Amino acid sequence: MGIGSSLPEENAQLGKSLLSHINFKGKFTKEHEEQARQAFACYDMDKSGMLERKEAEKFLSDLKALQIQRGVVTSDQGNELVAAAMKKIDQNSDGMLSFE
Repeated sequence: MGIGSSLPEENAQLGKSLLSHINFKGKFTKEHEEQARQAFACYDMDKSGMLERKEAEKFLSDLKALQIQRGVVTSDQGNELVAAAMKKIDQNSDGMLSFE
């Protein structure tokens, strides 16, 4: 399950919650953390507790598509944001992301 244009708005909200968790870890409510955990679980396809590079890229790609659909960014801007976000959230460059 991802955040594509064909999926319900609720899934888009889950994706935003996960992105917020990445950017603002520890600075929001338990409810927001639970929403972020739900989004993480949606993208953790193999249920390993980690987002491997392909799973993380799917999450970021879905967010990019949503932002393009809403007119927030162009496709080129979205590609740049995905690359920058992946670099930021995969700080040790192992291609795997944990929720924590």
